[in-house]
Amino acid sequence: MKFIRIFAFLAVFISFSFVFSTPKTDSDDMVRSSVPVKFPFLLNKGQLDSSVLYYTKMPRGMVYLSDGGEIIYHHKNSGNNYTAFQEFFIDSRIGNITARDTSATIFNHFKGRDRSRWQSGIPGYGLLELHGVYPGIDVCLKVSTIEKVFTVSPGADPSQIRVLVTGAHQLHINDHGELLAIAPEDTMVFTRPVAWQNGRQVEVKYRVEGNIYSFALGDYDKAKKLIIDPLIASTFLGGSAWDTCLDMAVDRNNRIFVCGRTSVDFPVTGDVF
Repeated sequence: MKFIRIFAFLAVFISFSFVFSTPKTDSDDMVRSSVPVKFPFLLNKGQLDSSVLYYTKMPRGMVYLSDGGEIIYHHKNSGNNYTAFQEFFIDSRIGNITARDTSATIFNHFKGRDRSRWQSGIPGYGLLELHGVYPGIDVCLKVSTIEKVFTVSPGADPSQIRVLVTGAHQLHINDHGELLAIAPEDTMVFTRPVAWQNGRQVEVKYRVEGNIYSFALGDYDKAKKLIIDPLIASTFLGGSAWDTCLDMAVDRNNRIFVCGRTSVDFPVTGDVF
């Protein structure tokens, strides 16, 4: 399969994060003028294997979208090794893939001695749209949490959506309705899915058959558009580099205090000290 070629170049990728600020003396103004740059989906202009169309950073790893529409997650696990999970849309017929929400930041890639892999002016995007994954069904990928939004057009059949997960030896639905992709040294968690139609929530849950998941839906109007929205994770706290939590506590007002190490673009408010 095409995704196998991707892992040959994982070790040679390097990324950067930026924080822009203006030189003001007032510390509060300095905080407000700092603009952390969220790492977008980057276009592969030749810096990676040709089977990759776009790629981005995720907490403790990378995500790649192949030219066949496969999504590859390369994640650093608790043992400081890397686990690779892949998602394949079974029996899909992806028409084309488009990028939207262009990043204001332009990226450059100069790594290794192979100048053919050096690229400058690499554009980034906040959204990737996979059109016609199934008849009448599109998929939108959102950066950061790698949110997959399935848009089911009026009259289309959502039971067509069947996703194979490789790299996991088991898929499991826990008591919270979350989907767990379990590997020997790592577990990838998809939050409980939500679905809505015209602002009204529609009942939805995962259905698992071996290493394939799909969605079981409640009643909805099949003559109107339906949105199904699962996340790869619910909440992340951190900057764009590696973060380390050394201690954590919760006070009587349910405020969470985290002590550790992070990067300079850790998200903060104006009253931080």
